[in-house]
Amino acid sequence: MAAGFIPVTNIPGWPNPPAGLMPACQKSLDNAGITGPLFINPQGLRTPDTTNTQNVLSTYTGSATELTSVKDVRKKALFDLCDTQYDLRSLADGNTSPSLTSTNVGQYLASVGNNYRTLKANINAAANTAAVNAININTGWPTYP
Repeated sequence: MAAGFIPVTNIPGWPNPPAGLMPACQKSLDNAGITGPLFINPQGLRTPDTTNTQNVLSTYTGSATELTSVKDVRKKALFDLCDTQYDLRSLADGNTSPSLTSTNVGQYLASVGNNYRTLKANINAAANTAAVNAININTGWPTYP
C-alpha cells in the first residue's frame, strides 16, 4: 500500500469524470480497510493507496447511463473529426500529387469512411468508461492524396 498521486491522464473522463467514479474509489478503499484522504486536484488524484485506486479507475464501468453518456460524447468528437477529413476544399488545397485522380480521391474518401466506422464500432463495443476513453480517435486517418 503506497499513498500518492495518480495523474489526471489516468482518470476516466478527465476533466469531467463520471459522477460515480469518486464514490467507487472511496468504497473500494473502505472495503479494503484503507483510510486517508482521497481527492482530485489539477495535478491528479490523491489517494492513500495508488494500486487500489488505479484498479478502480481502470475497471470502472459506472452505471449504464454513465457508459452511454461517455460513448455518446466520444462518438460526437469522432464525428466532428471525421467531418474535418471530408473537407473537399482542404482535399483540393492539400494535395501533394501533381493532380488529383478519381482513384486517389476515391481511396482517400473510402479510407476516411472506413476509419470512422472502425473507431465507432470500437466505441460501441467498449465495456466500460476506461475502455471508451482509451480509444485514440486521432489515429488511422489518411493523408491527403
